[in-house]
Amino acid sequence: MGAGAEGGTWLAREPAGRAVVLKHVDPDRMGTVARAFEVLRGVSSPHLPAALELIGDGQGGAWLLTGFVEGDVLGPGPVALEQALAEGLGVAHALAAIHGLGTHHGDVSGNNVIVTPTRGVVLTDLGQLGAHGCGTPGFLAPEVLRGGGGPAADRFGVGCLLCLRLFGEVPWRRPEALMSVDGPAAVRARLRALATAAAVELPRPVEALLERLLDPRPEHRVADPQLLVARLRQLQRASSAGELLRARGAWWLPNRWRFLGFADGAPLQQAAQAIESGHCRLLAVLGPQGSGRGRVVEELVGTLQLARTRSRRRAPVRMSDEGALLRELGGEDGAGDWVAAWVGGEERGVAEGGAGAVWGLAEPPRWPA
Repeated sequence: MGAGAEGGTWLAREPAGRAVVLKHVDPDRMGTVARAFEVLRGVSSPHLPAALELIGDGQGGAWLLTGFVEGDVLGPGPVALEQALAEGLGVAHALAAIHGLGTHHGDVSGNNVIVTPTRGVVLTDLGQLGAHGCGTPGFLAPEVLRGGGGPAADRFGVGCLLCLRLFGEVPWRRPEALMSVDGPAAVRARLRALATAAAVELPRPVEALLERLLDPRPEHRVADPQLLVARLRQLQRASSAGELLRARGAWWLPNRWRFLGFADGAPLQQAAQAIESGHCRLLAVLGPQGSGRGRVVEELVGTLQLARTRSRRRAPVRMSDEGALLRELGGEDGAGDWVAAWVGGEERGVAEGGAGAVWGLAEPPRWPA
């Protein structure tokens, strides 16, 4: 699919048929990918991809698996004002979730926003999460060009995205042009020149918001991410000729609900420690149908993956199913006796997984007769 700062990106399919995105991360960027994985698992926004797994590659690097987002990258406009504001609202919602966890995206740009078939947007590629002094030309705030960055630079990127969609181009293509901007008056003049060139009528309230987002001084931009979300929602409603905004459940229904099973996380940590110490070889999660047993297994796998990535331990931890488990353990596919294959695999050391490999099954396997 491409290559970025954190490595190549591939589209793949799981054995069950689900499409996923694989991002390979080199060893020197393991800290970044671990943080990205932690952030994605800790937020619930329909405008961020779902974090699925983080698997070591056995050579000090890792593979980050996220849900595949169908659609096209956000390209140049001009598009209708209401559409541009709706897209900006989605990106602002994603950023509010990221900023709420104490970090920033680091590369808010058109190529990192996917427009889905339902015309929603998803902010992708967290490879620059928390980074300073890098990003995509045309979307960089002045402080980023000087080697800085932060949440305010992300919101500058939102202003650039809105200009890209409203006028068909970013406000300043060349860094030297941006660095010559000395205040709000210069920003306003540039916005009006873009609107004139694109033959777009820019309402004053929208112009005022763009001036705040594109202010060369980061301390003068919209400071509260939730305030930006609220303001974009107000402007979108106003742009529809005073009509009430139709209910859009997709804006607020997360693609993955945040895990709230344990208030302090202690049971997950205790289970992870028992597995890592070797005291626990088989862990069963009990409960009635629909009680969230599979999600508990997923969270435990994610906890172990994150811990092993940070400690550089190479033995893999992965989600699986009964058939895949049999194949990985060297058993006969379809034999049904995964316990025998597991015991035999433990005795052999399992060439692929090695000592300490962990498999999580969301669905309970069949117990042998």
